[in-house]
Amino acid sequence: MALKDLVHPQAGYNYAFLDEGSKKEIRRKLLKAVALPGYQVPFGSREMPIGRGWGTGGLQITLALLGTGDRVKVIDQGTDASVNAVNIRRLIERTTPDVTTT
Repeated sequence: MALKDLVHPQAGYNYAFLDEGSKKEIRRKLLKAVALPGYQVPFGSREMPIGRGWGTGGLQITLALLGTGDRVKVIDQGTDASVNAVNIRRLIERTTPDVTTT
């Protein structure tokens, strides 16, 4: 038995950290951004446990689209061993236990 098997998921966090209403809004705005050429989508960023400007927008889109059994590759500045990449990977692993990160 590994240590990972003994650790319980964080109580109080939604699946993929964001609440369902936020995920729904992000998905709708993403579809609108893709479907309407040239349309700039206004969006209010959600509170995230990482600093603004460190990929929070992309992280919110990723978390809104994650489903069970998905695989996520986290790279920051060309490396997957940077402090920011490790922290983002840890956040994804803790809030989505059935998603594989590499």
